[in-house]
Amino acid sequence: ETFTITNIGASIFGKLQEATLAAAVAQDQAMSSFIKATGANEGYVNTISTTFVETRHLGVSMEEAGGALESLYTQMADFTTLSPQTRAQLVKNVALMNEFGISTSVSSEALDTMTRVLGMSATEAADLSLEMVNMAERIGVPPAKLMQELSATAPMLAHWGDQAVDVFMDLQASAKATGIEIGNL
Repeated sequence: ETFTITNIGASIFGKLQEATLAAAVAQDQAMSSFIKATGANEGYVNTISTTFVETRHLGVSMEEAGGALESLYTQMADFTTLSPQTRAQLVKNVALMNEFGISTSVSSEALDTMTRVLGMSATEAADLSLEMVNMAERIGVPPAKLMQELSATAPMLAHWGDQAVDVFMDLQASAKATGIEIGNL
């Protein structure tokens, strides 16, 4: 008797309402947090929703998307001068890096280093960060550690120009093989 079409339909509709309300609350909280932390206008907040929608199947929450935007806005010097499409790509990248265990702060700092110190475009830097996660997995190093070490050593590697990233990757592989930390070289 309790499993009538009407009861089942009402239950489904109720659950849909709950999920919609929860998503709206999460979106509002993420946007409010971003605006409060940065003082930025609402022109950036649509990026939070877009990032969430495009990456939720990979585990990115509305809050994480907002955290990625906030981190980039506050830690990447050129972020506000980039095109809206490039900014959205970077937010998505940083949110995904967070899913790999790399904090939004570390990812944003690494992207800033890659663009300012190593002279990469924002898109090249985003691509490299994904490549670094793969490299970290191949050599058995935590991805966050690899990103932090790139930020720390980039000024020393900058004189290698276009070869700086290759030199860094080779150093990382050698450091892992020998057990010598790059900071001790």
